[in-house]
Amino acid sequence: MTSPFYNPAPIFLDNTGKPVAGGFLYFSESGTTTPKLTWSDEALTIPNPNPVPLDSAGRANNNIWIKGSYSVRLTDSLGAMIWTRNVSDGSTGQAQFPPMESGKFLTNDGSAYLWDDVRQVPDPTGSANKILSTDGANLIWIAQQAIPASNASSGAGFLRIGDYMLQCGKSQCPATGTPATSTTVTIPVAYTQTPFVVATVGTFPFYTPSWGGAGVIMARPSSLNSIEVQMHGNAGTINSETIVVAPIDFCWFAFGKVT
Repeated sequence: MTSPFYNPAPIFLDNTGKPVAGGFLYFSESGTTTPKLTWSDEALTIPNPNPVPLDSAGRANNNIWIKGSYSVRLTDSLGAMIWTRNVSDGSTGQAQFPPMESGKFLTNDGSAYLWDDVRQVPDPTGSANKILSTDGANLIWIAQQAIPASNASSGAGFLRIGDYMLQCGKSQCPATGTPATSTTVTIPVAYTQTPFVVATVGTFPFYTPSWGGAGVIMARPSSLNSIEVQMHGNAGTINSETIVVAPIDFCWFAFGKVT
């Protein structure tokens, strides 16, 4: 069997990645320095010189056909060796493969071929509902952890997560004809600890354009299931523009721990 040493003609490079201008390829019996012929034709009738010279671009100007196994040395123009490779007519200029090893795959370390362990995913047979994991050294199938059921619930006017609940609603403070008004709101679900409460309102009817002030609102928990909301005109002068002349709508919010 014969084989081309290369096809098409490569550029041979030195260890810095530069073309080996004017270098040489020495061919010898595999594992020895005994010269061995190569040929410029597939019929092996036209011998090549040995060493085969490279041109200024690092290429051999003639074809190189080989038969059998060889050791090949690449040198620079002064004869300094750059690398040595073992090739055969069953390869195309690469190093010979090492003897095969069962259960391993072919790889390389940058300069030679070698066999390495196959890191396969373990057989999933019998591992239904398991997920692939690792113990730091091996791939293993482990039982898939169940996602805990959600402990959150919600509805009209509430959001509960575990033992905590946010409740909200709307109510009114009544018209009083004075700068102040108040009311008590019952919270649907009682808290086990004093809740945090807030009340908010938009534009107050008791607003005083002349001095630019606005009414104030205050909310506090009056029990574990009620809120007291107070409003005041926040003006020093009591007149028709600073008194509560109509019911005032507001929204309330309560948050805390429940049973």
